[in-house]
Amino acid sequence: MVADPLRDVRAALIALKPVDGSIRSCVTLRSDSAFLSLLSTSDPGRWAVVHSTGATWFSLVVDGHFTSDIIDVDLNADEVREHLATLVRIAIPHLDGRSRPTRRSGRRRLAVVVDGEEVLLFAPVDRLLARLSPLRRRRARRGAQHAADGLLADHRLPGIASSWMIVNPEMWELLVDLDALQAGLASSRTWRRTREGRRIRRELSGEALLLADALAELDLVDVAVGLSDLRARISAF
Repeated sequence: MVADPLRDVRAALIALKPVDGSIRSCVTLRSDSAFLSLLSTSDPGRWAVVHSTGATWFSLVVDGHFTSDIIDVDLNADEVREHLATLVRIAIPHLDGRSRPTRRSGRRRLAVVVDGEEVLLFAPVDRLLARLSPLRRRRARRGAQHAADGLLADHRLPGIASSWMIVNPEMWELLVDLDALQAGLASSRTWRRTREGRRIRRELSGEALLLADALAELDLVDVAVGLSDLRARISAF
């Protein structure tokens, strides 16, 4: 195990910051995670964030809230750096414009060209559905698709021109919390018919309600309503 995971994550992200002047970047710490925020200077609508605690979960989220996650345990410092570097290698081509939305098997994806090959990023709802069995997937799609599909789409959130969302601490924390909520929804443990599954769903339901209230105060009413609806779907599962 890594003695100080957060220290190693922060150091690795600093080392991975692009030197290309076409990408603005900064490394920040929040709670128990480190974040590398990346913004295209030529197209401020294109952004990417790589973040991790350094243990178990490594995540990339880009504009449109397409995501790619790496889950691993018992890591040394070199393995932590390797996982983070993999996600940064996906982020940079996206910021350079080498990505396109696509659909695979009826689901939304973002195809990013990395070293000549396409890497697919998941849409928020599809990341959840990919973890479920076929029967549960059909059941979850009927109940949650309308509530969550497009919930975090660009047109529901203000633009990130001049990277004000990354600079604005309150909005940035909400974006991070939204991504954490997505991560919770993506976990297979969340949807088990067990005591633990019920506990996790109760916690996620409460988090969705708190986020909805916070977003409503910032006049992001569409997202707040969507989160409230999603909370009801989680509670009814």
